[in-house]
Amino acid sequence: MRLLLIGFVVCGVMMGDVRPAWAQTATDPPRVTGGLFGGRRPVDPNHPDRSSQQVTFDLDLAGGYDQNLGIDEGTLANSGVQQSGAIGTANGEFGYRVGTSQNYLNSSARANTSFAAEGVQQLGAGEAQLQTAIRMGRRAALAAGVTLAYEPTYLFNAFGGLTTDTPDGVVPGASLTEGFTEQRWLAARGFGSVHRNWTPRQRTDVGYGQSQRKPVTGEGLDSNSRSASLRHDWSYRPTATLQFSYQYDENQQVGDTAEPLPLRTHRAVAGMHLEHRLGPNRAVAFNFAGGATRSRTRQTEETNSVEFTVPSGAGGIQLRLSERWSFSLDVNRSVTVLEGLSPQPFNTNAASLVAEARFGRSVLVNATGAYARGAASFGNTGAFQTSLASTELRYQVSRGWALTTVYSYYDHILSDVEAVQSGFPSRHRRNSVRLGVSIWLPLFGSFRDN
Repeated sequence: MRLLLIGFVVCGVMMGDVRPAWAQTATDPPRVTGGLFGGRRPVDPNHPDRSSQQVTFDLDLAGGYDQNLGIDEGTLANSGVQQSGAIGTANGEFGYRVGTSQNYLNSSARANTSFAAEGVQQLGAGEAQLQTAIRMGRRAALAAGVTLAYEPTYLFNAFGGLTTDTPDGVVPGASLTEGFTEQRWLAARGFGSVHRNWTPRQRTDVGYGQSQRKPVTGEGLDSNSRSASLRHDWSYRPTATLQFSYQYDENQQVGDTAEPLPLRTHRAVAGMHLEHRLGPNRAVAFNFAGGATRSRTRQTEETNSVEFTVPSGAGGIQLRLSERWSFSLDVNRSVTVLEGLSPQPFNTNAASLVAEARFGRSVLVNATGAYARGAASFGNTGAFQTSLASTELRYQVSRGWALTTVYSYYDHILSDVEAVQSGFPSRHRRNSVRLGVSIWLPLFGSFRDN
């Protein structure tokens, strides 16, 4: 059920960045404007060490209809689940950033609320983040951050493996406003990472992250996770990079209805990132990696330690058809745990798809989708599958605000999963339609009008 903690692995990214030729074409410099309360200062890209401050506020208001279909299977209850009906949502975010492009402090605070006509009538969530980056000489840099959140139950980490392969560790469809039960959680996450460029073609990244989740309403499992990663990239050609990575994860979940089953995993993979430029504004990139994941459940009072090894891998394609059209597909195989829901590990296959198109300067269309299917490890019974998709149409009325239309779909199925928290539906499907407005207010600082 993890929503914001998916992706706390800092340096496990299995693919490189696409840098096609269109990114190097000469364009007219954007205009620089100041915030509503001043602070305008010219932004010169030729001086990345010039410090600046930015204060912003984002507000999203939407209304629509949710079709929530909950099916009670086995002993799982279908209580406390939001019912079908009209719904309204509000999302506000305040952000502050100070520093340069390489040495900065970035903070944000976000609050969300939703009002439903039937069932669970009001859901609230919030998040506070603090991130910093410090350059250490010309070849190394340090990054760190912390997140505190009050969140709804939603994805239960079904897409956790994908966060090491998608940009910024973001899984399509993860949203604070998408909870469908009355249960609330407190979550905390921290991470730190350091990288060093040994040569212009050799780079090493080391990272560590830790997260905790605790239910504050209803039944659930306290979760404590930690992760450490090591990665090395060797760009032996301008368009080809060899990548080697190792990742260690440990997860422990404790609750009144489930026996603690601490899980440790070691994942080692090796792969390659290839890029091919198709024209001034077009490029395609491929990444693929393969290896193995060795997992071990630590011995408890009622169970013996179990070890197992499964093949692991990842792959993807990123395609830029023009300045206005892009497409990416990522797949992953790993061992995951449904955090807060069940302590047993699953061999999980997952995939995500993102497509984006722009029409003129005002219309943006993007579509996202993700699918995950997991089977219980080392002979246990149980399986799960979940899928989600969304399509957004955005019309930019002016620089500061836009009209949006969003359709989203969500579905999960739990089959014979042992030690599942009570009150969580074994099957839930949702169709949602939203109409709304998105407002961006630059309050202080200098901003580029792209």
